[in-house]
Amino acid sequence: MIFADFTKEMIHARALTIAVVGDIMLDQYVRGDVNRFAPEANAPVLNNITATTSLGGAGFVAHIISRLGANALLCGVIGNDAAGIVVRESAHASGIDIDGIVTDSARTTTTKTRYQKNHDLLLRVDDEATNDITSVTETAIKNTISNAQNLSAIIISDYGKGVVTQSLCGDIIALARAKNIPVLIDPKGSDWDKYRGATVITPNIKELKDIAKHDITVNDFITPARAIINQFDLQSLLLTRSEYGIDYITPTDHIHQDSLAKNIITVVGAGDHVIAATAIGMALQKPMDDILSFASKIAAIHIEQGTPNIKSIEPQTDWDIAKHQIAAWQNMGLKVGFTNGCFDILHAGHVMYLNQAKQYCDRLVLGLNSNASVRILKGETRPINNEQDRKDVMMGLKSIDHVVFFGAENADDDNTPSDVIAYLKPDIFFKGGDYTIDQLPEAKAVLSYGGVVKILGLLDGRSTTNIIAKSQKN
Repeated sequence: MIFADFTKEMIHARALTIAVVGDIMLDQYVRGDVNRFAPEANAPVLNNITATTSLGGAGFVAHIISRLGANALLCGVIGNDAAGIVVRESAHASGIDIDGIVTDSARTTTTKTRYQKNHDLLLRVDDEATNDITSVTETAIKNTISNAQNLSAIIISDYGKGVVTQSLCGDIIALARAKNIPVLIDPKGSDWDKYRGATVITPNIKELKDIAKHDITVNDFITPARAIINQFDLQSLLLTRSEYGIDYITPTDHIHQDSLAKNIITVVGAGDHVIAATAIGMALQKPMDDILSFASKIAAIHIEQGTPNIKSIEPQTDWDIAKHQIAAWQNMGLKVGFTNGCFDILHAGHVMYLNQAKQYCDRLVLGLNSNASVRILKGETRPINNEQDRKDVMMGLKSIDHVVFFGAENADDDNTPSDVIAYLKPDIFFKGGDYTIDQLPEAKAVLSYGGVVKILGLLDGRSTTNIIAKSQKN
């Protein structure tokens, strides 16, 4: 099965929830030029700097899962500090469910700040707490996992910062086994007893050596891997071996998948992409051969292209975030559709139209008119619901994979989605009604880059205006 065929089936991943439990971090990058050294310490002076931030640790894994199309539920702890606020905002912007993020005022949000000359690391500063989380925090995380809807897989992402305690890990694995939910572990350290009973652990060769306590060559790893599986009552190991690919090992089976990366831009985060893709494949109950092929391809895309930063200190616009997401989907071979509207009061006609549009694409992006744009179109009494509330409602629909705002601020400005379509370049633009393509100003933008315009029917007699008029009569 080729990669594109597998991704077509991932439209069903929207109904899945993958929980990521572990150490949430904020990665900060301060990049600049070095043209001189400080006379007082012979240290490089960094100037002309730019600063960006992105989710790290368990947050990065959740970000990958969200980008791949499944619902990501992030569970961990942050401090009551500025970095914690950025973590929450970044996770929310990535479409991650943040109900499992606990704020503990006694802790600091784990933050790694890297100072770089271009991409060469000069200094890394870590601000973190590594003590075990409190029993109150443990209980909150366990309750979130226990109450999660459509929970189909759990990733435990351990970075040794105190979240993945013996008791929390043991309770989550026991809960998952009782519900037949796979648990995947990204391990840390040499104490694997807390991972006992997991579905799969994903070490690299060095981590496997540390557990086996003897040297392991790239061609002699199956026997020690099976000994470790037996020792910790595991179902399997997924061994990542860099350019040698990945290997899935059980007590009786071994499946190898070659690395698919050709040109290396970065290997940092490749393992996170493997475990995220594997979790989705297991949640979809796909054959392991196909899961490994899918995981290898996802890792290769990251290795060859890198992963864009989620949030900049000079904040990315709503359109920038959408563009990164759409480009990632298109790089995976997915067809991206786009439609637009006010969606002030959701009704049956809206739902039917959006479901119809989703039948023609793998991912559907909604352009939502801003508050000012709706007022220009509908009058000063509209919208009934503000833009953020309308976005939250639309993101609750299975047909919608991303929402982006657009629209005019002033009555004389262009109030069509032409500019946002030209910027995002979706594959298909959907419009409801009895229009012809030459009547749509946005069609020119779509056709300019080779996109397709598709006119869909509407359900007669349903409109927000009619609903409002009827409610006022009553």
